[in-house]
Amino acid sequence: MTEVGPFNVEGDNWEWNFVPVPTQLCDLCKDRLAKGEKAACELHCLGQCMEVGPIEELAKKAAEKGTRVAVFLP
Repeated sequence: MTEVGPFNVEGDNWEWNFVPVPTQLCDLCKDRLAKGEKAACELHCLGQCMEVGPIEELAKKAAEKGTRVAVFLP
């Protein structure tokens, strides 16, 4: 995880982000996905905001959200 912030948005509103940074060892949990399980990062994400899947599907979901998103391409 990389910590971004905290920085002031407006008044007493602050933003502090923790951004996942996959390593070269990440294989997107291909063994777990083959068994129908979630990737480990997706399973353990406390914010329940991570998803692993085909880029086309993730891009569509990101466009529908209309907010800031990050996409990791191995």
